[in-house]
Amino acid sequence: MARKKKPEEPPPANEWLNTYADMVTLLLTFFVLLFAMSSVDVAKFDAMTQSFITAFNIGGSGMGFLAGNSPTAEGQDEEDAENAESEQISEAEASELMAYARETREMQQLLEQLNEFLNEDQLQDKVSVTLDERGLIIRFQDSILFTSGSADLLPQSYGVLDEVAAMLADITNHVRVEGHSDNVPMNTLRFPSNWELSTGRATNVVRYLVDHGLPSDRLSALGYAEFRPVVSNDTADGRAKNRRVDIVVIRDSLARQEPPAGVTDTAAADSAGGENSG
Repeated sequence: MARKKKPEEPPPANEWLNTYADMVTLLLTFFVLLFAMSSVDVAKFDAMTQSFITAFNIGGSGMGFLAGNSPTAEGQDEEDAENAESEQISEAEASELMAYARETREMQQLLEQLNEFLNEDQLQDKVSVTLDERGLIIRFQDSILFTSGSADLLPQSYGVLDEVAAMLADITNHVRVEGHSDNVPMNTLRFPSNWELSTGRATNVVRYLVDHGLPSDRLSALGYAEFRPVVSNDTADGRAKNRRVDIVVIRDSLARQEPPAGVTDTAAADSAGGENSG
């Protein structure tokens, strides 16, 4: 009598989990490997490569890629050089910004000192101090420095100019003195136009500052006549505000664009010849 065949048992219902777990493990290993390769230390990898080359005396063309002789090595070197240059530019820009911020703080301190002096001497209506992208601007209304149509400094201006000169002596920035007039025509033997008047006034302020300790090579004089008004010339009050002398402490970043020492901004000295500093 034939033995009865034992029926086969069905496979376990969760056997697929073994295959799934193996796949997940392999994927995890693969991604860990990718992460490790993406964060490789280039310097350490190069050192390790050189160690292998030395240990196994590798020098043939077949292993040249280990020594950096692959077809893309030259292109990679160029890319690395460009990246290095970009980093240098970024560092230079960061240094420039830090210098700009430091200079701004110094000018802000000078502004506060000047405002304190102006408040004590009640000169706020005649002299103002502002800070902008050009630098520190000390603005004198012409009435505190000169009589109408004149470029000779008034004795009453000596005190405030002395104080300004003393404060400017503590900085190394270039200082430009700018003369401005209103739009009323000037036509005298001494000043045929507002050009001569504005330039002569700026020059005499420069001479005074030099006589009181400021280095000549840090100063320049410039005349704008009526062509850079701060307000409209349609009213008497507006014209009075436009008749002014600005002492501008130039930021170093802008001063580097100035002509070298010894090159004058204008022919101020010629046009104002023979005038005294008061």
